[in-house]
This record gives sequence, structure tokens and C-alpha cells, in this order.
Amino acid sequence: MQVKLFPEEQKTIFNSEMENVINQERQKCNENISQIAKKAPVAMKDDDKILGFMGGGIVGLVIGLFMCIPMANNGSFGGAFMTWIICGIIGGCIGVAICGSMITSREEQIAANKQEQENERKRLERKIEEINSTYQKMYENYVKNFELTAQQESIKFAESRLAKEVIEWMTEGFSKTIDATDRRSHIERINVPFAFNVYTNKITCNLGTYDFEIKRCSNLTSPIEQTALARAIASAIQLNIVMKYPQDESGTSISINIDYNYSTECPTTTVTYVAPNGNYRAVEKW
Repeated sequence: MQVKLFPEEQKTIFNSEMENVINQERQKCNENISQIAKKAPVAMKDDDKILGFMGGGIVGLVIGLFMCIPMANNGSFGGAFMTWIICGIIGGCIGVAICGSMITSREEQIAANKQEQENERKRLERKIEEINSTYQKMYENYVKNFELTAQQESIKFAESRLAKEVIEWMTEGFSKTIDATDRRSHIERINVPFAFNVYTNKITCNLGTYDFEIKRCSNLTSPIEQTALARAIASAIQLNIVMKYPQDESGTSISINIDYNYSTECPTTTVTYVAPNGNYRAVEKW
């Protein structure tokens, strides 16, 4: 993967691509759910059992009619009528049972269809998580490659006369800030940050601006060069401060931390002087 952009710019591109992929998956999911929903049977109502009773009863009466004709011909009109009625009732009961079975079957089919739709939604959730994870790893790998490339490129700035000029200027200003830091007994820890930004045409910090046009030096041509110069400057300042301050003025050991952050225009580097305050005193009880 080529590293031509600052991580924040590349992250914006990744996010845009990720949203497009997720939207495609959502559209596919909605289409699938729509197709599944079309397969769902129409729900039956309990009132349909009445129709089932009536339909079964009619069938029973028709069948009973054929059974009763021989009985009527033999003169058993009362028995024939009762048999006909019983056949109708039995047919109606069978119709109700069949209708109830159909209602249960429909309900099971509808429930299965809803579950299939829910499974599709869960599939989409898992897919979105997978997409997010994939792009997060892509971004992390990009940052690693970007920083590794910048670190390798920083070597060429280490011996640059202009870089040394900037480093000397910043080291001197940072040292004055360190020396002026409050070390009274109520301050437990000394923490002195020094931040600077490396643009393509200037370097800015709380000391002022090192303008490439005024200082007659060429502009930087890429985010990698900007970051490489920032790393070269930060490493040199770190070394200079450690050499100048074997220990803090208050008699404690020091450490120098470096943090890198990226915007869409430049890297922001923060070099922080940290030390316990040897003059600190805990609060005493009255």
C-alpha cells in the first residue's frame, strides 16, 4: 500500500469507501427481506373456523344424503333424517378440525418467514461488523506503514544544515521554558510540553514561525517529507534536552516523551519534558 496522504486524509477515504460498501450490503439485505416477505402466506383468522364448519357440514350433508336414501326407501324416515343431521354435524366438526390445522400450519409458516427475515437482519449486522473491522485494520496498517516510511526518510534530514538551525532554535526556546517552570513545593510533577507543526512551507511553534520563503529553503513536497522532518527535529530535540539536563533542577530524574498527531495539513509533534518535582511536599495536618 502506497502512503502518499496523511493518515487522517486516508482515514476519510477509507470511511467513504466503507460507507459505500455498508450501504450496498444494506440495500442487498432490504431486497432479500422484501423477497422473503413476499413468500409469507396470508394469515387465517379464527372466524375461518366457522366457514370450515359450514363447508364441512355441507359436505357431510351431501354424503349423508346418499346414505339416508336407502333408509328412507325402507320406510325409516326418522332414522334417515337423524343420520343425515349427524353426518352434517360430523362433517362440520371435521371441517373445523381441518381449518384449525390449516391455521396452525399458516402461523408456523408465518413465524418461520419472520425468523428468516430476522436472520437476514442479523446477517447484515455481522457483515457490518466485519466491514468495520476490515477497514479499521486497513487504517492501522496504513498508519504503521506511513510512520515506518517517515522514520526511514527522517535519516536524510538528520544532517541537514537547515534542520540543525531549526533544532537549535527550538532547543533553546524549549530549554528556557523548562528553566522557567514553576517548581514550588505544591507542584508534585513537572510537565513541560513543546509542540510544533511542520507544513509544506513553514514550521510553527510557540516560539514563532520558521518561514521557508524568508529563510530561503525549499518547500517540502509530500506528507512523508513533512513527517520525516518532524521526526528528525523531535529526535534531535529529545537528545539535546537529555544531554543538557542529566537531571531536573530539583534533583530528580527526567524523561522526554514524543507524541505524533496528524491533521489533513501537517503532523503535530509534541515533545514533553517530564520529571517528579524534588521540591514537592505533601500536605501536613494541623
